[in-house]
Amino acid sequence: MLTVQQLSQELGITPDTIRVWEKRYGNPVPQRNRRGHRRYSQQQLEELRLVRNLQMLGKKPKEIFSLTPEQRFELLTAMQKRSFSGEEGLLSLVCFGSAADVEAYLSKWAAKGCADFIFHGLLPLLSALENGWIVGNVTISREHLISDVVMNQLKLFLDDAKPTREQPHCAFVTLNGERHRLGLMMGACLFNLQGVYCSVVSDDVPTAEVPRICQELKTQAVALSFSGNYQRHKAFDDIVALRTLLPDDVQIIVGGKAVEDMSLPPGVTLCGDLRQVDTIAANLVLKK
Repeated sequence: MLTVQQLSQELGITPDTIRVWEKRYGNPVPQRNRRGHRRYSQQQLEELRLVRNLQMLGKKPKEIFSLTPEQRFELLTAMQKRSFSGEEGLLSLVCFGSAADVEAYLSKWAAKGCADFIFHGLLPLLSALENGWIVGNVTISREHLISDVVMNQLKLFLDDAKPTREQPHCAFVTLNGERHRLGLMMGACLFNLQGVYCSVVSDDVPTAEVPRICQELKTQAVALSFSGNYQRHKAFDDIVALRTLLPDDVQIIVGGKAVEDMSLPPGVTLCGDLRQVDTIAANLVLKK
């Protein structure tokens, strides 16, 4: 049997919400132990998961609780089969869609070109994924499934790129401790569109190894992304160290939540928004 706190954690809601549902809609009906504390069964947990999933897809509690558990399941199944478009559809896609569903959605946007794919297809999808994660409807394994499909499509955009002598060359590097690569890959694809040849280093590397990589690749710039999981003070220290280690003519470009609004040393460019890539890339081309 589950306590109200355990039930709320499983559902990603507060204990107060469960008590409101009980008082307002008569559901769930708890059992009571000898001390009068609420206890809930595994079956009640599964039934309330249906409620939460429907709520995540835009249904109101009053409407949901007016249905039987069987009717809720039928409604959820029907909603999952709808086309994955709009905010509600994207939330359904990230919470319930198969790998094939995600691939089909991304392929539709990929056919429109890299920029449309990223700005109009991928970013809304990632926003829905983040929202699903926050409320507990997206598991770690599900996040990895979607990330893998996205990474495969981004790699396809870069695979056809061939360097020329006229192009500036930028290395896209993930430092040790950074777990997320999607932001870096999106940046590489957009820089590539603007005439910058992009080499994405597949392995995590120590900060001290970055200069060697830049020297071997003969790059004019190095780009790094620091997600919200990366400690802000460590990101700053790594950037300062890297600026000291690299030649002055190698530009450093950084982005990500961990460096938002950060005051950076000279020779480091902050890309606070992917829509700034055009301007930053144009400056690289001019310097080349």
